[in-house]
Amino acid sequence: DIKEAGGKIDGLKEYSVEDVKSHDRISTRVWVTYREGVYDVTDFLPLHPGADKLLLAAGGSIEPFWSILAVHKENQAIHDRLESYRIGNLKGTKTNSIEDDPYQWEPMRNSRL
Repeated sequence: DIKEAGGKIDGLKEYSVEDVKSHDRISTRVWVTYREGVYDVTDFLPLHPGADKLLLAAGGSIEPFWSILAVHKENQAIHDRLESYRIGNLKGTKTNSIEDDPYQWEPMRNSRL
């Protein structure tokens, strides 16, 4: 069984969605979310074979990308690596369910498009 990354960890600093959104480029450090976790993945970018794709999630959630590239979800080493970049928890919880908003997991449109 996979010990999935992103569960809430008591005692970590909490960041709002707006805080995360402000870290959407290398110059402001690249933050992403996964479930309830907030991660600064800036230092990981040069190591990631799909860094250009990871940058598409900058300032937002990597969940939509992981849903498409399911190999991420099925590999414990990837979850462990992500947790090594953990800086805090995402404030609040997801109040909408998939039934309430079928587009909630859609990736944000990249401003360059």
